Amino acid sequence: MSEHTHSNVEQEQSYEIPPFLDVYRDNPRGLPDTWGAVPLVNTRPILEQQQAIDTKLRKLFRKKQRPKYVNNLLGDYIETVHLARAQHRLMRNRDSFAYRANYKASVPFELLDVASAAIDGSASPAELLYMRQFWRMPSVELGSLTHPYGKRMKPHLEDMRDAVDGAINLHGGTLYETEAERMNPRDKSDFLESLVEYEVKGTDESVVHGESQPHGIHMTRKSRIGSLPDGTEVVERSSFIIRCEALPDALQRAVQSIQDERMYRVRESASEEDFTPWTEEMMRIPGFLKHVAGLLSNDDHEAAIPVSTTVVAMHAGDLDAYESLDSDTKQKRMLEHAQSKSFI
Repeated sequence: MSEHTHSNVEQEQSYEIPPFLDVYRDNPRGLPDTWGAVPLVNTRPILEQQQAIDTKLRKLFRKKQRPKYVNNLLGDYIETVHLARAQHRLMRNRDSFAYRANYKASVPFELLDVASAAIDGSASPAELLYMRQFWRMPSVELGSLTHPYGKRMKPHLEDMRDAVDGAINLHGGTLYETEAERMNPRDKSDFLESLVEYEVKGTDESVVHGESQPHGIHMTRKSRIGSLPDGTEVVERSSFIIRCEALPDALQRAVQSIQDERMYRVRESASEEDFTPWTEEMMRIPGFLKHVAGLLSNDDHEAAIPVSTTVVAMHAGDLDAYESLDSDTKQKRMLEHAQSKSFI
């Protein structure tokens, strides 16, 4: 598919339907209750479908399903992380579709089945990449797998990754790991390291219960997988919980120190603007990120508890187009989106 210009948010564009569209249809796809992408709209039937799936998945987080090394406070926190993530996925995909730059484009007859599949969450990653280009959505989810405590990772995680890699290849894109294989060992190591970004998102509320050290640290690992000729970037985002008592003593003490300082600021009503955010301080603990990377590499699920893995495609130019919309236009779009009975 050719590159699109981004000078006019409302500009309609003409598209040539690729003769190899059937190949996109043959790209493997996940089911709604395995690794299928979340739908683009929140109609009543789709919401009922998602609620049924959420009910099924939530059972995997309940007390009877938790490993012995997870106490109730940590288990409740992991379940809360899952619930927040599930809501965020649904809202993000819906918003991206509602604020698509090619808002007025009519879907050609040849694309109706692909567009419908994208809307109801049954499209393949290759089809979703194509529809993101067609609609000029800022981003679109290609697949997502919930796997608390490592459950359901096999075979679904590998299936999702293979399907996404295949979709990138079908679109003539670049897989970064394949590019790395052509590099000398030193450049390869530096390049692969540059593709990965970690972030501390939060901790459980153990301090509220009179405990000075958190039981778990919620983190994400964002890995750039590849790109398409039009500039679309494909990123995998893994969500996991670091179990604090499984950390080496030196790291536990460092975490404890940051937590103590954090609580001191709360008690003294100190302005957060005067301090480095505690999440960044956690990231700067000497050896912390290297240790976390090792846990993930070794699939140490007791120390780095898996929660989910999601793959998203995004485009900087279409994100800019979205961010250029004024608040009135965004509000109007969302209202039209909520009231619409047909999205294609």
